[in-house]
Amino acid sequence: MNNTNINNMDDEINLVDILKFFLKNFKTISIFTFLFLLIAVILFFRISPPKAYYTAESAIIVLGTKSDVSIAKKEELFDVIKSLADIYPPRLEDRKRTVTAIVKSPLIISLVLEQAKELLKKKNLKITLENFISEKSDLLRIQQIGEIIKINIKFSDKELAKFFADEIAKITVEYARKELYFDLPLQQQEKLVKIAYLSALPEKPQNGKKKSLIFVVILTLAGFFTGIVISAIKDAYYKVSTQIYKNS
Repeated sequence: MNNTNINNMDDEINLVDILKFFLKNFKTISIFTFLFLLIAVILFFRISPPKAYYTAESAIIVLGTKSDVSIAKKEELFDVIKSLADIYPPRLEDRKRTVTAIVKSPLIISLVLEQAKELLKKKNLKITLENFISEKSDLLRIQQIGEIIKINIKFSDKELAKFFADEIAKITVEYARKELYFDLPLQQQEKLVKIAYLSALPEKPQNGKKKSLIFVVILTLAGFFTGIVISAIKDAYYKVSTQIYKNS
């Protein structure tokens, strides 16, 4: 008998052994798979699956005290920033940190929510200050990149996503000008802290339900493999016990 035939026989034996294992432990594997699937389905329906959401982004630019920059497009921002030569780093860094803190402050969010009252009522939606400022919430995200402070809003309604992103930027800029540059003429204030860009109306929502379905599949597979592991342990224990019994 040549090596090829021996290998084929080994493969057939292995497949037969695997088939026997699954047939022998079908009940155990099925029970664990079903239990994990049941848990996944219960969690899927009990815990509201993430809704589809829209993302809107606006941004604020904070410049040095002598910078005079006009920005036409969002894409030009970083080229403009690189060309700035007369920024005062220590003072500017403080201002950027201050503006970043202002963006997510209860004061700014409260003013924005006040302006959103009618729109929220019209859409029969409720949103609170806590939804914005909670560390666990991903409704509002702030990111500072150089002189740019990005405001990212993730919300289930695209019109409100844009509204919140834009209004937070606008109100923050108005407030920051008064607080940080109160000693300068209005024209100079407008040059130093301004809207970098506002959000476009989001087009396609990101579907949150896909993640929930993936969770169900993963948990079901976890149940299946748990059943296999338990069955393998049970078989190994049975073999060892039998061997000990025979030897005694």
